Amino acid sequence: MQKPVEKIVADVRKCIDEIALNDADFISGQDNTEMDAIIRSKVIDALRYVHGNADWSLIDSDVVVNLSDVAIDGRLVGRVPLPEDYMRLCYARFSSWPLFLSDPIYWNDKEYALLSDEYATGTWERPKLGMVMYPKRFLELYKARTEDDRIEVGIILEPKILSDGMVNVSPRLEGALTYYIAGLTLLTYSDRHADDLFNQAMVMMGIPQVPPVTE
Repeated sequence: MQKPVEKIVADVRKCIDEIALNDADFISGQDNTEMDAIIRSKVIDALRYVHGNADWSLIDSDVVVNLSDVAIDGRLVGRVPLPEDYMRLCYARFSSWPLFLSDPIYWNDKEYALLSDEYATGTWERPKLGMVMYPKRFLELYKARTEDDRIEVGIILEPKILSDGMVNVSPRLEGALTYYIAGLTLLTYSDRHADDLFNQAMVMMGIPQVPPVTE
């Protein structure tokens, strides 16, 4: 969904103000205009982190690639060209596959060579994904069942502020985004609450938290 940057700033200010109300030691005397500018400057970095690291089940894709963008070669391998502002894969599959995949094997991984092996490569029953970065970025799907297989690929693009002042935010990650920006803002002020806000954002992103080691 699209959300105005100004609404994000307001949500972050509300989050920070709630801390101030509940903690007498909270930073005081900060200039509101200055803080709003800092919050605004953190939006893109925070979006990149939250969308880039959250559990994929919480993310809504920006773009769905359809069959017209895909070449299926004689080996029934699908090759999907990805845009220059590609950031993260949400899901991919041929219609014959029994499941969606979201973790490709990159071309510099030793396992990538096995995708060309007749016996170790993926099949429509046990599919695999490959990612090639040169001469441009391609997602490879191993393999289709037939040449008529349809493909679905959802991706996240690099975040940017649109001309109307909006940004794309996955609805289930709105809260995580608010907490993460608030953490970045308080980190600028060297405020001790930043870590708590980062930890809360991680929980809302579906990232498992490692309990502290006790002796």
